[in-house]
Amino acid sequence: MSAPEDVSPGPRLRGWNDPQVRVFALTVALLGPLLGLFAALPDPTEPLWESPDAAVVFVAVAFALSERLVFHVEARNEAVSFTPIDVPLAFGILMLAPIELLVARLVGAAVGMIVWRRPPLFKFAFNVTSVAVESLVAMVLFRSFFGDLEPSPLLWLGLMFCVLVALLIGGVLVATAISFYEGDLVTRVRREFTHSYLFYLPGAALGASITVPLLVEPWLGVVFIVPAPLVWLVLRSHGALMHRYTDLTHIHDFSSQVGQSAHPQDIAQTAVAEVASHLRAEAVALRVFDKGTGVIEACLLYTSDAA
Repeated sequence: MSAPEDVSPGPRLRGWNDPQVRVFALTVALLGPLLGLFAALPDPTEPLWESPDAAVVFVAVAFALSERLVFHVEARNEAVSFTPIDVPLAFGILMLAPIELLVARLVGAAVGMIVWRRPPLFKFAFNVTSVAVESLVAMVLFRSFFGDLEPSPLLWLGLMFCVLVALLIGGVLVATAISFYEGDLVTRVRREFTHSYLFYLPGAALGASITVPLLVEPWLGVVFIVPAPLVWLVLRSHGALMHRYTDLTHIHDFSSQVGQSAHPQDIAQTAVAEVASHLRAEAVALRVFDKGTGVIEACLLYTSDAA
C-alpha cells in the first residue's frame, strides 16, 4: 500500500489540537508539582542509611541499563513500555540522599534514552520530567510515613507501597500523553491499574525484597537478588504473550470487519480504514489495478485526524 502521488495528508496542526503541543503543555504543567514535591522533601541532602560513595554511580548506571531492558505490551492501539527500575529506585530511596537519587534517576534515564531509544525532543522532555515526578513522589511518601522505621516487615511493605504508587503515577502520566493521540483517557488510566498487579506490584515487591535485607546483612541482599533476573524474564514473557494475543485479536477484528460486505468497493474502504486505525496512520491509500491492462480502477484514501 502506498499513497498516491497526487494525494497529500496536509500540514500537521500546530495549535492545541496537535498532540505534540499537548504533550509539551503537560510537561510544562508538571514543573509546578515537581518543585512542590522537592520542597516537601525532609532533609534532601541526607540519606536514611549509610552507603558507599559509589552507590550513586551504581544507581545511575542501573537506571540507564533499565532503558535497554525495556519491553512493550501492546494494549489496543498503543504499546505500553515497562522497564526494570524497581530495584534501583527502592535501593536509592533507602541508601541515597534525595538529591542524589534524583540526579542519578535523571542522568541514568536521559543517557539510556539517548543511547538506546533516541526519542524526539518533546517526548524526551516529557519522559525525563515524568521520571523525576515518579522519584520525588516515592521519596516524599517514604520519608513522610516510613522513614523512621527499623528494618522490619512493615518497612518492606512501606517501601513496596511507595515504589508501587510512583510506578502507577508514571503510568498514568504516560497514559495521559498517549490519550492526546488516541483519545479515551479513562479507559487508558483504568488499564494502568489493571497492569499494576501484573507488572508494577511484582516489580515493587522485588525491589523491596532485595533492598530491605541489605539493612540487616549485606549478604542477604545478594541472596534475594539471585531470583531477580528470573522474575523479570517471567514478566517479560508474560508481556510477549499478551502482545501475541493482541495481534491475534486485531487479525480477528480485521477479518470480521472486512467480511461484513460482499461488495468490492465496501471491502476495500473498510480494509483501508482498519489498516489506518491499527497502524495509527494519518493517511492510507489503496490502489486497485485491472488484471489485464494494469490500469487503476479505483484509488481509496482514508485520512485520520487522530494520528
